Amino acid sequence: NYNYEYYPQLVKNYGMQDECEWVEYLFNDLTPDPRIVRLAENIKNRGGYSEIADSMPVPKLVKIYGKQVFDVINETYKVLDGYVPVEGEILDNVLDQFGMIVNPEYLSIITNKEGKVVACGVALPSICEAIQKSKGRLFPFGFIKLLHDIKHPKELELAIIGVLPEYRSKGLNALVISRIAQNIVKNG
Repeated sequence: NYNYEYYPQLVKNYGMQDECEWVEYLFNDLTPDPRIVRLAENIKNRGGYSEIADSMPVPKLVKIYGKQVFDVINETYKVLDGYVPVEGEILDNVLDQFGMIVNPEYLSIITNKEGKVVACGVALPSICEAIQKSKGRLFPFGFIKLLHDIKHPKELELAIIGVLPEYRSKGLNALVISRIAQNIVKNG
């Protein structure tokens, strides 16, 4: 929490109300439940879905599927308060930089039988500690800690997960989370 403890009550005393609430969770044990793993495999096999994140290097994935991934994200998050779709020049910049920090083991891209991206998710390395230790300065040596934390993360942040509306309630989120969680456990 970035606010002093008295802030919420102070704001409420002025007659303001919560419009929405954002929550964040810390998971210390990501060992996947075997039932979820089996469920994810069944969903994948029965629905004809494919996990393509480890089928090619990240730069090639970004080039071929990057815009489709952001179409899924934009469609998923458009109903959220304050969400601005990622498109145009900003999308191009994000895709150019995406491959630098994404480990393919913490990326999930699900396609349907026709090869269309229908779900995706990515966990990114937390770089907070590196930035704090370098006091926000990348030079002369701050970038070394930053690069180390990207390649060997102590913590990951589930940055985004999305499923197209017409594919919701089919368990695709279990596919995405199952893959990422299994790889996190595998890598320690």
